[in-house]
Amino acid sequence: MNRLSKYILILLTFFITLELFFRHNYQEILILSDKQLIKSAILKKLGLQNVAVFGSSRSNDAFDSRYFSKQVVESNPLIFKRQTSDVKNPNSNILAKNKDRISFQSFNAASIRMSPQKYLQSLNEAFKNQAANLFIIEISEGIFSQSDSKATILTSKQAKSADEISINHDQGLKIEGETGIEGFLQDFFYDNFILVQQRHALKLKTALRLLMLKSAGYIPSERWFRSGIIKSFFAKDIVFMEEDYKKYSPQIYQKSSEHTVYVQPDHEVFKNELMHLFKNINNKYILINLPVKIKVREQECTSKNREFYKYMVYQLDTTVLDFSCLDLPNDFFKDEKHLNYRGRVFFSKLLAHHLTSMDLIKNAF
Repeated sequence: MNRLSKYILILLTFFITLELFFRHNYQEILILSDKQLIKSAILKKLGLQNVAVFGSSRSNDAFDSRYFSKQVVESNPLIFKRQTSDVKNPNSNILAKNKDRISFQSFNAASIRMSPQKYLQSLNEAFKNQAANLFIIEISEGIFSQSDSKATILTSKQAKSADEISINHDQGLKIEGETGIEGFLQDFFYDNFILVQQRHALKLKTALRLLMLKSAGYIPSERWFRSGIIKSFFAKDIVFMEEDYKKYSPQIYQKSSEHTVYVQPDHEVFKNELMHLFKNINNKYILINLPVKIKVREQECTSKNREFYKYMVYQLDTTVLDFSCLDLPNDFFKDEKHLNYRGRVFFSKLLAHHLTSMDLIKNAF
């Protein structure tokens, strides 16, 4: 066999192997262009979590599961008390220590560039799959403002599972207009090879997303969906005092017997769909709004939203924690609505502290 034949054989073997890999992992490759669906797929692969967070880019930047889980453990010493027993090793006279510590698993399923329809669908799938013991769900004005009159949850006749949702953007599109032998070859390869149809997955960034999905449960993946990834690996924990958490307390809305009527003036369809979703589930969840800088606080900390929170807790057996009126230091933010690393560490611990003090974290066990 001459050198050219060997080269062609190696090339064909490579592309056939790649095509078989694409076919075997088709459902996962199909969602790689959509960060929200990737996170939902990772959550499903991880299995039952104690806490799962859903929301927009604000939640994506505000919640760090590592610091949240650590604070939950520290704030609940009786639940997470290490059980140490002395067991005599039969092969020696040395007493061995057996330390069994309960782990606490949380996951940030919030996403940037979220569409309202996929947000509702992701929530619906997570509820249906019992993905977490407790769901923390963002209901900021920013989420509602992204909605439109066409936002809807798929009915059972229209339903597609999370594994079957197709993504229409950023995929390899068939180029029309070629004729003759070029057109025939183009149509043939596009119609018969997944590798050609999903060629966007050959990009390095997209391939890394597939690696994250495959390694779910072994490598913490949520930090890879935020900016400043490399810096976060070397960043140290920031210590806050308990007085700091008490200083910044959210406005709390809990179920009451007071009859509340609220006519939703803005984004009515999306809010109605959200209410419909919550009314038809048995999962435990709380609703939150997040801190913002003073420049845009009037957009979130409003009387309209407060009336909506009262309506939600009257209609639903839930709790709303509104952090949007808090006056956090400016150096906690990277822009008007998104927290930076310092703000993320603080808010994650702040949320764990208040969930514990309000006796809500018990719903996560």
